[in-house]
Amino acid sequence: MKVDHSPEQQLCTIKSDKMVSDILVRKKPADHHFFEVKFTTGATPSELSGRYSNIDSGVRAVESYLRGRRPTATVRRDEYSKERKKNNGSNNQTEGSKHIRKGSDN
Repeated sequence: MKVDHSPEQQLCTIKSDKMVSDILVRKKPADHHFFEVKFTTGATPSELSGRYSNIDSGVRAVESYLRGRRPTATVRRDEYSKERKKNNGSNNQTEGSKHIRKGSDN
């Protein structure tokens, strides 16, 4: 998990290897005293919705949420695709090898 703080903008961007989208902890637009957790894509889960008194409490809530969470389906699919490409690339080295075929035409 990578956390980027921007104190002058009162914004924190969290990148996790378990999710494709980034998570933002930012100052609530209508409320000048509290912070909120937002996802760059999709809806915010109910576990993270609410108001936080400071940026650090929002980051701690996101950390505890991600700790018990499995990687999303998109992340798993991308990992499987990379692994498949790696395995298929190593198995396609049949060029130049001699194939001996047993049968009636030998």
